[in-house]
Amino acid sequence: LFFKRISDVWDEETAEARKEYGDIDLGVFPELHRFKLPEGCHWRDVRETNFLDQSHAEQIVRWVRRFRNVEDRAKVVSTEDIEGEDWTLNISRYVLPPVGEDVPSLPEALAAFKSALTEVRSAEDRLRRVLVEDGWLE
Repeated sequence: LFFKRISDVWDEETAEARKEYGDIDLGVFPELHRFKLPEGCHWRDVRETNFLDQSHAEQIVRWVRRFRNVEDRAKVVSTEDIEGEDWTLNISRYVLPPVGEDVPSLPEALAAFKSALTEVRSAEDRLRRVLVEDGWLE
């Protein structure tokens, strides 16, 4: 909320300056604001990073039309590549390098999770029996 309020104050000061001085380049007169708000750091800019706005959509369309890789953004892959990832279309499988170890396929991760869950439940059952036997739990 504080960050949002800083942006609101910046907007209020900008509106006041425009009302008083007209359509001037506020970057030339930083003293019209009580603090500096760096380019791209307004609440509006940061908030939009989680949303696909019109400019993002237009950029994606340009990449698709060019049909080539864009480092850390887009990658052209074959059907065989997708099949090799167990048909997972998770962007990080194709565009961003995996962090640390290789990322398991979804079926592998699900099987590992189910196995770990079975072990946890078994351990909970053993703990419950011990606690009951020793009188710590009814």
